[in-house]
Amino acid sequence: MRNKILVFAVMAVMILIVGCSKAPDSEQIKADLIGHEMGDMGKSWKFDSLSEFKELAIKNKMQQGDIIEYDINMRLNGVRSGGEVIVEALVEYKKVDGSWKIVSISMKRYEQVR
Repeated sequence: MRNKILVFAVMAVMILIVGCSKAPDSEQIKADLIGHEMGDMGKSWKFDSLSEFKELAIKNKMQQGDIIEYDINMRLNGVRSGGEVIVEALVEYKKVDGSWKIVSISMKRYEQVR
């Protein structure tokens, strides 16, 4: 009986460790961007709500050790302004204490939709 409990406990810990180290997907990137701001080319955007995201697509992902850089395209609708924009950005994550954290956001393109 004790062996079964020990095996179950070890398996549970292994599942938690693997789950924590999983690289962010598009849904996690959206959630992580809330509260962050990006700006360049005289334009800026502050992520206030998940409802701002009309689309988010990962164009490219490059990982080297504990750093991941995502090249993403987004179609955003401003909560306050109501305006819609298309943005291409680089989002860089770093693994800190077993979980992925955004360390930088660089805007590559910002286009207002008419």
